[in-house]
Amino acid sequence: MSNPLTLDVIRNALTSRAAAFRRCTPFQPTGGPGDKVVPPTYEGGKYATETRHIDRREVPCVLMDSVQSQANRMEQALLDAHRDGLIELPLVTTRFDHADLEKRFTVKSLDAPHRVADALFRDNLLDGVMFRQSEKGRILDYADPRNATGLFGLNPVALVFGLWDSTGPRGGLGTKFQRALVSEMVGLDAVAGVKTSSRIDPAQIMLGAGPLHHRKVSLSSPAMHRDRRNTRGRARRQVQRGTGGMAPAITAGQVSPMPASSADDAPLRAGRTHHAHKFARLVYACVRLGACQPGH
Repeated sequence: MSNPLTLDVIRNALTSRAAAFRRCTPFQPTGGPGDKVVPPTYEGGKYATETRHIDRREVPCVLMDSVQSQANRMEQALLDAHRDGLIELPLVTTRFDHADLEKRFTVKSLDAPHRVADALFRDNLLDGVMFRQSEKGRILDYADPRNATGLFGLNPVALVFGLWDSTGPRGGLGTKFQRALVSEMVGLDAVAGVKTSSRIDPAQIMLGAGPLHHRKVSLSSPAMHRDRRNTRGRARRQVQRGTGGMAPAITAGQVSPMPASSADDAPLRAGRTHHAHKFARLVYACVRLGACQPGH
């Protein structure tokens, strides 16, 4: 068994020549070894497949969970741990709680897609001042990898998962921090299979059942009106409108892999003194590793 990951192990690694913390975890489908799984699809409904060189052989692989998706999951794990009182983290929070809003909600920097640089924070007020014009918000204007002290105090998780202030006052030249934690889930020895689709309509609306009718979106006129468009492709339009059934179909392309994962690291400078910098790096490393721990 491997040695447990303790604070002393992390501290010694940061003061030695260690290049990265690396963790590989084998997984099996919930249904058991060899059971079929469904990877995410991308533009055009395609799977992200590629061949990788593993143990001196070419292995057909499929992406099961991307780097971006894994980052979102780990941020959610940190947020859950923070809410449960297990960890303490500086977070930026914006509240949409105006009395006129039908839906009131809160967004934290662990929720926002662009983290603390997100437009949801940019366009809101802090003590009556636009966030980016406030003392805290202006930290983003001057932060860079050579001096991340201000951002480390404002939102350290942004330094872990990466940040690009592309919508701030400097546009594309805004502050950039590359992600320091990389994780992905990859299916090995992936074999394409098939997937099926069908839908049973309880109203039994069938092809040729009659003309389509629709109701105009109006609170004052609930009457139905006949759809006078070309009735060719009527069955397709019935499905598009949420009525009618779908004939059972088989589509090639389902993949049945065995997943795996990986991680990476990157240097960062934070803290005004050497001691503060060493402490900041220690906290920084602990946040990264804490996001990977199961059971949050």
